Amino acid sequence: MGRKKPDDSWLKRNWWWIAVLGGVVWLIGKEGKEFLSNASDLPAAAETTVNRFSSWYHDDEAWSGVWSAQPEGYVDASELPLSAIDVRLEIDVKQGVIDGTIATKALCASFPIWDFVLLEGKVKGSSNIFEGVAYDFIGGQRQNFARLRFERKGLLMTVTPLEGARGLFPEKATIAKHPDEAPMQVDVKTPGYCYKEKMLFLKHLKEKTDHEKPAKKGTPSNPR
Repeated sequence: MGRKKPDDSWLKRNWWWIAVLGGVVWLIGKEGKEFLSNASDLPAAAETTVNRFSSWYHDDEAWSGVWSAQPEGYVDASELPLSAIDVRLEIDVKQGVIDGTIATKALCASFPIWDFVLLEGKVKGSSNIFEGVAYDFIGGQRQNFARLRFERKGLLMTVTPLEGARGLFPEKATIAKHPDEAPMQVDVKTPGYCYKEKMLFLKHLKEKTDHEKPAKKGTPSNPR
């Protein structure tokens, strides 16, 4: 009776030493002088192999992308259990390390000049969960807005705020991955996420500025 093939959970628990061993075996497979002449490649080759295994272990490709409650590219999008309140997530994941942005309409209302705030975090091992911090820089100082939990199930993700400025994020949101959109790509033809709020803010700012302009000489500033 043949040996049972190791499942993914076993492989992911033992990914580190398997990666290193794979790199070593690859180099030893080079015979004689070629191996000796390339012995200096061992650390780099092992590191590259470890990095590739780490990316597989943390499922970088499945996490990376654009996520929101208004995804484009699904024929059955209306049947997906998505939230009415949108959260837009754009993340790039390398070896489980999250780098990206997060946006909500509540953030737009509070900070209309921005289209998003920054997001960082780390995938928990080989799980489908990561905890991240939404933050940005105000006056040159880092400001953490909230700590959130992200759980991925296939093409769906649940976003739950844990602590911080929870009012800037919905209590719980289910979003989906955009199948044909890469994260953090600037398109000058597409209005920013907070475009409407930005235009409204600038309109109010202009009205306020016009109202506060000093009246022309000889004209009462507040005629009665």
